[in-house]
Amino acid sequence: MEFSQIQRAISQCYWQFDFQDFNFQPNDHYIPNIVCDYAWQPPPEGWVKLNVDGSCLGNPGDASAGGLLRDASSNWLLGFGFNIGETSVLAAELIGISFGLQLAWLNGFRRVIVESDSLKAVKLINNERDISLHPLAALIQDCRRLMKMDWDCYLSHIYREQNFCADSLAKQSHGLQIQELAVWDSPPWKVYALFRSSSKFFIDFLISDIAWSGSADVFSHALAACPQLDLFDIIAQARPAAHLTAKLPTRNPDAPSMIDRMLRILPCYSLLTCSLQTLDDNLIERRYGLSPTGQLFVRNKDGDFNFQPNDHYIPNIVCDYAWQPPPEGWVKLNVDGSCLGNPGDASAGGLLRDASSNWLLGFGFNIGETSVLAAELIGISFGLQLAWLNGFRRVIVESDSLKAVKLINNERDISLHPLALIQDCRRLMKMDWDCYLSHIYREQNFCADSLAKQSHGLQIQELAVWDSPPWKVLRFLNDDKLGVSFRRVFF
Repeated sequence: MEFSQIQRAISQCYWQFDFQDFNFQPNDHYIPNIVCDYAWQPPPEGWVKLNVDGSCLGNPGDASAGGLLRDASSNWLLGFGFNIGETSVLAAELIGISFGLQLAWLNGFRRVIVESDSLKAVKLINNERDISLHPLAALIQDCRRLMKMDWDCYLSHIYREQNFCADSLAKQSHGLQIQELAVWDSPPWKVYALFRSSSKFFIDFLISDIAWSGSADVFSHALAACPQLDLFDIIAQARPAAHLTAKLPTRNPDAPSMIDRMLRILPCYSLLTCSLQTLDDNLIERRYGLSPTGQLFVRNKDGDFNFQPNDHYIPNIVCDYAWQPPPEGWVKLNVDGSCLGNPGDASAGGLLRDASSNWLLGFGFNIGETSVLAAELIGISFGLQLAWLNGFRRVIVESDSLKAVKLINNERDISLHPLALIQDCRRLMKMDWDCYLSHIYREQNFCADSLAKQSHGLQIQELAVWDSPPWKVLRFLNDDKLGVSFRRVFF
């Protein structure tokens, strides 16, 4: 058997299972639950994200829809709610998507990422199959027409745990008159209690996102939220957890229990102390205090924290990241540069994959001597050209070079910048296609990193294009296809 056949056989073993070979069946009650953590993610710089949802009291039943637009800093831009009347769950979801798209278009947004937790609705809109006989054909076709207008717009599925804001707006829209549409320039109080002008976050949304949705890096989210809610400062005044909300601008009756759930995480990392106290009515209360490390997060009289970013005793923040496939109908281009010195011998590489994580095309290029930033920009430029020339017109580009991504996306004048490559990348991005560029971490970009590094072995200025993956990248491809996450430590 040839080596390529062995590799193919091994790779197939990763995701082809026959449950008859095991001592359980998939519906056995004793199969361990699979627990996954999800959180809402803001859009890339220069884009807005539209989250929509439908709510139905029965199927069919009284239905409503709601949604909101947010920018890359998670700021509220616009929201809506609509009381539909009696209809089905699927119709409510489609109406929510249709209303959200119209709202985004009419308000001048032209780079929009749409998210819905209705997988069926997303598939019906994205799949482009003939739906002339579908009972909701008119709604589906309307959504497809809106998606195809002259803008950068794509629709993807998320889980309910990532869509609580839209869910809240949809549910509270049951209180509107039938066929009444409400548009909110600022969030209704049920989405947040009070917006703090000095913060990019909503108080209640911040609390509920940490306490309930809980992403894989839940500790980092909790650690980011606590200083913004001044929880360390309030605890420093020796208040028990049940009284913390008295000093927060919130009317959420569930806030005390939500905050308590968030605070329980911090003693595990030695940021707080926790003790149990039995009250007169035999109820047990948790009381939190500041540990020596936690005292570093108490603000001084100048409003600053009691540590500097280079202090060696700041606790590490550990997060898990995995590569994510693109939505149905899109391809994802991952690119990377590799440089042996700065400047030094450099190379670039990248690959295109579809929504099923299948390899479409890859490339490697030995640049010669240049800088790290130039290598990253060359990788992006070559990848964009490769995607365009091979007929792909809906492309998500990812790079782990934050500097390169910002230079291309920010649209600032770079006429005095030494690298004309930036303008070349901008020109390629603006061609007649749906294409956007975003930053990811290195842990999500191992495939492109592998291709870039192995391209050092090419001749200088030699370009290699691979229709099938080189064997050195197979392991990383399998990891990405299986959704394997990798740990990143922030210092």
